[in-house]
Amino acid sequence: MQATLTYNRPNHFAGISIMICVLLVVVGVTMSHAITKHGENAIRVSDCMDNKGPVQEWHNAANNHTIYICQIEPTVFGLDVLFQRDGRWERLTSFIKEKFSRIEQVEQYLTNSGATRVK
Repeated sequence: MQATLTYNRPNHFAGISIMICVLLVVVGVTMSHAITKHGENAIRVSDCMDNKGPVQEWHNAANNHTIYICQIEPTVFGLDVLFQRDGRWERLTSFIKEKFSRIEQVEQYLTNSGATRVK
C-alpha cells in the first residue's frame, strides 16, 4: 500500500481574473450609452481625453453635469459629459459635434445649453 501526499497551491490568478472582469464590466457600463448612441465617435472622444486631455471644462448647474471639450483634430471637437454619483465621476456620454469646426461654435452650443466655462 502506498500513500500519496498532494499539495494544492492557492490559485492567485483566479482572484486577479475576477477583479479584471469586474473592472471591464464597470468600464463597459459607463461607456455603453456613449458607444450605443454615438458609436465610433464616442471612442474617439474617449481616446482624445485619455491621450490629449481636455482643452476646456464647462459645468451645467441645472443638471450638475461637467462637460469637457477635447480637440480631436484641428477642426473636430468632442464633448465628454460626466456626472457625479456616490462621490464618483461617471461618464454620461461622449460625442462629436460634427457640424462645428471652430471651438467658438462649441462654446456657443454649451452656453445655449445653460453651461458655463470653468477653465
